[in-house]
Amino acid sequence: LLVQGVETNFSDEWGTTVLQLAVKQGNVEAVKLLLEHGADPNVASSSDSETTPLHTAIIKGNPEVVLSLIQHGADLTRRDEFGMTPRELAIKRGGAEICKM
Repeated sequence: LLVQGVETNFSDEWGTTVLQLAVKQGNVEAVKLLLEHGADPNVASSSDSETTPLHTAIIKGNPEVVLSLIQHGADLTRRDEFGMTPRELAIKRGGAEICKM
């Protein structure tokens, strides 16, 4: 479906994108595939009030997903609904490996 140009930034009725769902599930391969086919790593889930896939990956503690999102242009300065940048969130969550990224 991705090869045929299916919309990668589609969101469901709750505002969750396919990328956000893959990040929540920790599905590294799906995240990489979606990003390679144009999924925007900066589309916030409207149901989560400005939480981007990068914020979610940090909360989930998944460094491989975090790295993939950063490599595909995730905004490191974007603030979530609590006013936290991804870096601030990583520091708060205590993820040393993620903080080094």
